[in-house]
Amino acid sequence: MTTRLEAAMGAAALCVLASGCGGSGQSLAMSPPAPATPVAPLPAKVNDTSVELVAPPAAPALAVATRAEPIAIRYDQGRALYEVQFGTYGWSAVIDPPDPHDPAIYGPNRYFQVAGVPSAWIALGAHHRSSNAETNYTYSNIATWSAEGIGGGPWGNMVAFGVPTSAGDVPISGTGAFEGLVRGIADVPNGGWGDTATTPLDGQVKLAFDFGAGTLAGGMRLASACDCTTNFDLGTIAFASTAFARGATTFSGTFATGASGTNAFAGQFTGPGARELIASWALPFVLNGTSHQATGAWIAKRGD
Repeated sequence: MTTRLEAAMGAAALCVLASGCGGSGQSLAMSPPAPATPVAPLPAKVNDTSVELVAPPAAPALAVATRAEPIAIRYDQGRALYEVQFGTYGWSAVIDPPDPHDPAIYGPNRYFQVAGVPSAWIALGAHHRSSNAETNYTYSNIATWSAEGIGGGPWGNMVAFGVPTSAGDVPISGTGAFEGLVRGIADVPNGGWGDTATTPLDGQVKLAFDFGAGTLAGGMRLASACDCTTNFDLGTIAFASTAFARGATTFSGTFATGASGTNAFAGQFTGPGARELIASWALPFVLNGTSHQATGAWIAKRGD
């Protein structure tokens, strides 16, 4: 049975569609529906297979800063590829892995293998196409690498490298404030990812240069960098004695720590106008009453 409400609603609908309903007798025009807005297709997932250790064009010979296993890095412009040399291996090409270990979808490729070297890999910590300002570097990079028969332990070897600043291209007036990334290894036994004799570290570094006066000040912050059973934060360790001459492309120094052990850092500027820099470092420290040693590398860029 049709209710009064349903009958009234039906009559109202017919009144709208009919030519009148006690009105002017004119029909109501029905507007055509608006065309649907086209939906752009999702971009295809792209596996970045490029091998770029620094922004092109790379220098034939890259400066290297490391306290770990020695490594040399160069760019062969004729063949448009990077090569590395370490241990007893000759110069070998850095290549994109044949397997999709790190697809790097929507991002730059940061994981590589080394042609002809068993179990060799290189993992970048920065990239000139990185969307993260903290890891976007043009002339420098920091990486972890390892290979069969090469030391470095389960966490690999830390190395910083870059395009060296030419002599005479370092500012000789004004100041420069640099901030950057620190990576390292400490001889602190740990578990969580399997028992290891060492612990990976990361942190930040700040350097303040007075180019006119030839002085350097700064500090490095360090903390453990794994989901391990022993986690620690060493805080910020200030630079102690430093060596930097007006117009020099290199610098060095020590850390303000009372612990005994190897205590030093040494680095150099990278890129035109000394826009970035690389360095290696060694820091002794005390944790829970026990003396330890840490080593690593850093990269930094000028922010002023």
